[in-house]
Amino acid sequence: ALHGGPWDYDAAAGVYVLWALPGASGHVITGPLDVYSAHAAGQRALSVDSPSDVDLSGAAEVSITLLTFNQYPFSGELQDGVNGYSAANPTKCSVDWTKNLTAGDLTSAGNALLIVLEAELFTRSAWLPQASPPLVRPRLFGSDETWDLVHNQPFFKAPCMYVAAVSPGWGDDDGVPDFKSRFELVTLGYATCYARGSKSIPPTSIWEHPAVTATYANPGFLSYATATSQLGALQAFHLVRRIRVCHNASSFPCQFNKSETDSLAQEIVRREFLSFDPAARARNSDSWGWEQDSDGCCGYDLFSAVPVKHFSLFVDIFHDDAEALNTTRLAEIEAKLETYIDLFLEAFDTGHWSLWNGNNWTPVLSAAAAYWAICFWHERHEKARRLMHAIVDISMLHKAMTTPDGAYKEGLCQYHYMSLTSTLELAVLYAEAFGATFPAADAALLVKTAQWHMDSFDAAGKAINFGDSHACRGTAVDTLYAALAPVIAAPLGNASTAEIDGCFLRTWSASAYYVSVGDPFTFWP
Repeated sequence: ALHGGPWDYDAAAGVYVLWALPGASGHVITGPLDVYSAHAAGQRALSVDSPSDVDLSGAAEVSITLLTFNQYPFSGELQDGVNGYSAANPTKCSVDWTKNLTAGDLTSAGNALLIVLEAELFTRSAWLPQASPPLVRPRLFGSDETWDLVHNQPFFKAPCMYVAAVSPGWGDDDGVPDFKSRFELVTLGYATCYARGSKSIPPTSIWEHPAVTATYANPGFLSYATATSQLGALQAFHLVRRIRVCHNASSFPCQFNKSETDSLAQEIVRREFLSFDPAARARNSDSWGWEQDSDGCCGYDLFSAVPVKHFSLFVDIFHDDAEALNTTRLAEIEAKLETYIDLFLEAFDTGHWSLWNGNNWTPVLSAAAAYWAICFWHERHEKARRLMHAIVDISMLHKAMTTPDGAYKEGLCQYHYMSLTSTLELAVLYAEAFGATFPAADAALLVKTAQWHMDSFDAAGKAINFGDSHACRGTAVDTLYAALAPVIAAPLGNASTAEIDGCFLRTWSASAYYVSVGDPFTFWP
């Protein structure tokens, strides 16, 4: 019950919130809110949780009324309590607040004005994760043992298939892709099923591995330069983690020795430190950029997702190496990451369209942020939990972009490929960190989506241009992932199964267009 009394006119000046419920006999007032601290931190919006007395759980419909009380004339001042107006400093007031401002002297600056523009009511889930990510890093995609068992070994232990000669596809590609060999070429540096040719020969040193010769063994390599170089960096990250898993588990023989693996890790850290500029915002030629341009729409945008994922994986895998080399540089990277996580949370708290439209932006931005949340789950727990809760809730808006029959409202190429890739990425990260199915990943609906993908292609292997999408050529492996979503998106130990109809697989293979392994972390077995 609410039993709030009348307003106390002797209450200190400030911003308060009055809460009540339909039919309640009283109310409760919370405040004053610390508006000045938010203003000083550059925030233009405040998020306030409803008090425990006001339980809106399960309410069918909730509305909010915005009013101002006892405020004159239409705005108020944010007094900082230190340099605010006083009889001893009568020149400090809100009228023409820069009039008496001396450079660097805030004592003569007027107080900032406060105007309440709008109020919104956010309905949140009661998110209670069943489990937590591992205490020890690396923890993305589970512990080292889990990651290797679930994501690598199924490819390595799969039997060989010999179909290339009898199933030609686009160009010189296989009509039925050999997923085992494609994964091995990126991760092992050779294919165990190849009997001849250069791709059948194992590299004798980690420095001869194709993922290394193309990246950190090349003095001119810049991880941020192109989409190809960004993927190449992730392949090298994957390689170091995999070999270290082997040595840490004493699973000898390991493909490469510990000494050269540690040397590669140190070189990766050194080069990534050089390519990181703590002051960078927009993309440029000599460092990682963090957003589309310096006056971009959102702070955290589609371009931010790439470095946030890249450096979250970097910290997760190479934290100890980086700390040993340069603690200051590592701290700068972690601070930069957190700056953009704060921008993500600000976009969520303010209802910014970049997240709240629910379109392809939502899962792309959310998946990258999830890497940070899991990587820093124990070190920055309060913020990481708040972030993951926001991702869970905002992703439900994107789920509604798929119709009950599996069609995606923005069309197939490229927007649903973008959305599906990130949705599955989120689902796997979430399942392996928190031991539950990601709420916005409806496996049964994704299976229908896989069929919708195939229905969207003509006999020549071209997708129809529908919605915001264009007529792309050839199917992508994401379609198979959608068909296998009941297994891929399931928590570890879940007995879910999925079967792909032979005719479906044949139709998909007939239109497969240069299927490749870019990021080995997200090439699902």
